[in-house]
Amino acid sequence: FFFKQKTAYEMQRGLVGSEMCIRDSLFSVPEYNPTLVDTTKKRGINVHYHEILTKIDKEKQIATFRNSQTKKLSEVKYDTLVFSPHFKPVDSIKESCLCNEKGMIPVNHKTLQHVAFKNIFGLGDATDIPVNKTAGAISSQSPVVVQNIKRFLEGKEYNGIYKGYSVCPLFTGHKKMLFTESLFGYPYHSFFTDNFKPKWFYY
Repeated sequence: FFFKQKTAYEMQRGLVGSEMCIRDSLFSVPEYNPTLVDTTKKRGINVHYHEILTKIDKEKQIATFRNSQTKKLSEVKYDTLVFSPHFKPVDSIKESCLCNEKGMIPVNHKTLQHVAFKNIFGLGDATDIPVNKTAGAISSQSPVVVQNIKRFLEGKEYNGIYKGYSVCPLFTGHKKMLFTESLFGYPYHSFFTDNFKPKWFYY
């Protein structure tokens, strides 16, 4: 959750005077976290870990958080609040025979074919693929699904293989971006240099 209090943005200088309440870490691929922690410190963003947003009083502009470790509730006055709801499966899929016990569509993580229904392929947020749910991941999964559906209809062996690629571009300053690429949760670099530091040419 991104919790912004007082001044939200300052032109060409980025985020200032802000609070950020998140669950466990700034990013799911731990190798990118040191840079993000350093960025929040430089920007004066106070990060509160293990916080879960439970209630919003829009009239009084008060957000209520519950700490997942201490279970303690805290109320914070805000001026501008931006948050990302906790991800959950779509009801139409969750209630169907296509999903697993968690409500996700189980697919082969390489061919993206359903583990039980061979004429079904899946991609994106609805699947159980262990990668960050981003547009970058879907753009890498789409050609695999298209290729393997074609091979399935032709009765041929699948040759479309998803390698677990996902990317989440994170703006860290004026014309600076951290390009958080990964393969099944492990850091990956498609450029000529590592991605652990923000660079202008990612922008």
